[in-house]
Amino acid sequence: MKQSIVERAKEFATERHGDLKYRNGLPYTWHLSKVADLAARLGYSELIQAAAWLHDTVEDTGTDLQEVRQFFGNRIATIVEGVTYSEEDKQKEVDKIAKARSNPGSHVVKLCDASVNFSVSTLDGAPEGMGQWNATVDRYGSYIARLQPDLPTSDEVDAWLATIED
Repeated sequence: MKQSIVERAKEFATERHGDLKYRNGLPYTWHLSKVADLAARLGYSELIQAAAWLHDTVEDTGTDLQEVRQFFGNRIATIVEGVTYSEEDKQKEVDKIAKARSNPGSHVVKLCDASVNFSVSTLDGAPEGMGQWNATVDRYGSYIARLQPDLPTSDEVDAWLATIED
């Protein structure tokens, strides 16, 4: 039986993230699964769910965008590119949220990512250093506030995806 694009992305991301841990101490794939699950619960397509699995792969592993494009096609790579904050982006002080909003797929994945990060930050509670915790909660809260009001519907995302040649 042929694997779904989501299963392929899950396997790829799991392999690439290896032993990396998320900030709550769980395997990094825990975070990726929560982002992909939120995309599914919100009714977005398997392409968005697959991109959610892959959204941190370029930033956090030795994987480059061409590899993502080779294994998963141009549509998913375009979404991943929109949520990848590169060293060049940092140097140019690119606005992460503006970059994510550059296309409907990245917009959705970034909202799901920020929502999971916000939830973990608030549920874990404040560590001894409250300043960092407050800054983290404020950062992800502001990301959600900027992304949520005009979040593309699943139909809008699907229409946009149909315009991208794979």
